[in-house]
Amino acid sequence: MSFTTHVVIIRHGQSQGNAEGRFGGHTDTPLSPRGRRQATATARALASEKFNAIYSSDLPRAIETATPLANLPALASKLAKLCANAAWE
Repeated sequence: MSFTTHVVIIRHGQSQGNAEGRFGGHTDTPLSPRGRRQATATARALASEKFNAIYSSDLPRAIETATPLANLPALASKLAKLCANAAWE
């Protein structure tokens, strides 16, 4: 039996620093309003995909970009079940 793994890489939406023409690096700059719209549009565009997991940088702009995708009903339900069965419970 053969399995195929598909990896989707998404860059964070436009940050405030990007909008101001600054290089962000690991500096904590939040998403701009445009970046939030980009994150929502990305989630909508990928809504029909079946994701098993979402991995994100610890930077707030990356987490804020991943959140709309993670909140899609199918994945949010799966995450809720995983959290409910977690070792800390």
